[in-house]
Amino acid sequence: MALSCMRTVSWRATVAAICAAGGLAVTTGSASAALPTVPPGFSVKQFAVGSSTTSKPDDIVRLDGHLVVAWQNGVGPQGEPGPSGTTSTVIEYDDSGHVLNQWAPTGRVDGLGADRAKHLVYLTVNEDANSSFYVLDPGAPAGSQLRHLTYNDPSGVISGGTDAVSVDPRGNVYLSASNPAAADSNAVALAKVDSPSVGQVTVSKTFDDNFGPVPDGNHPGSTTTLALTDPDSNAFVPQASPRFAHDFVLDSQGDGKLVFAPMGLSSATPSSQLTELSLSVPGAAGQPVLDDVRWASHDDGVLYIVDQGAGIVFRVSGPFRGGSAFGSQPTDPSNPPLQSDVVNVNLSDGTESAFATGLSSPKGLLYVAPRDDRNQGDRHDGRDDGEGR
Repeated sequence: MALSCMRTVSWRATVAAICAAGGLAVTTGSASAALPTVPPGFSVKQFAVGSSTTSKPDDIVRLDGHLVVAWQNGVGPQGEPGPSGTTSTVIEYDDSGHVLNQWAPTGRVDGLGADRAKHLVYLTVNEDANSSFYVLDPGAPAGSQLRHLTYNDPSGVISGGTDAVSVDPRGNVYLSASNPAAADSNAVALAKVDSPSVGQVTVSKTFDDNFGPVPDGNHPGSTTTLALTDPDSNAFVPQASPRFAHDFVLDSQGDGKLVFAPMGLSSATPSSQLTELSLSVPGAAGQPVLDDVRWASHDDGVLYIVDQGAGIVFRVSGPFRGGSAFGSQPTDPSNPPLQSDVVNVNLSDGTESAFATGLSSPKGLLYVAPRDDRNQGDRHDGRDDGEGR
């Protein structure tokens, strides 16, 4: 059905014009779809679902009181055409799940990062190869909101694809260098992004996949070498976290590892300032496959779960406790008992336990603190916003 123009208050002038033209659809949930199971005291509902033209949701961020979700539409990890072409769909929603705006970047959008100081969203496309970068300015005039940038990469930092992107409180932008080239023995795990310009964005190295020796977070007093093969999501750890507060974290999905580093890291950061934490599931063989990790920055907020397999974004509310860490465990038939679940992550030893079960293949996570969830926006008032900053 068409979007009702009885929309929430927004400073985006383009919404009114699109609304009048009937060009956007509401994607609130269908009552017939099954809901995941959550612990007693928590409640869950559908926030947004796919449509005939949008499928395979992946990442999610919050900017200026609205939610932004990337729908990959079956586009391949190198940008190969999906069932409906080579474009993803990036959709901006209000807190009720109504569509406010949407864009169609070419490629498979794997990373979204909100720059609240500049009111921008950064997008990376194609996690395996042929990567590029977009800057989304939802407040710009229609037709100039989405800008496509290539990489200025004189040192060959990006040898494969790119994935998640994060912006720290100082304005530093980082992106995961995913799927390193097999021939690159010194592949970079995390890239720093400098000064996006009109047509290019410059990238530089922070640390590589085989950085070390680094402290072993599972065995205090010991060290290890990272040996990463699948850098994926990243985030900033909030003040409430009982361990690693104010750090940056990189999730190496296929390796079942979290790498923590000091905020503001660069190529000059010594390996002794990083920590590797290996994840495990009691009773399971092998390392778990963790796609995303986020923290409850404050008590009693809301956790959004992107279920890629079901094509649904869920909204979970309840007695969250600040400092709790959550991870999305996508489908992994080789590693029962936890699969297709959202898990609690014990930061002391890396063990996981089930939080939300009955999902199809959970991917992106977003925690929104209570104040932000009451339509008060994402203000720079010293509070953590639930995305790790």
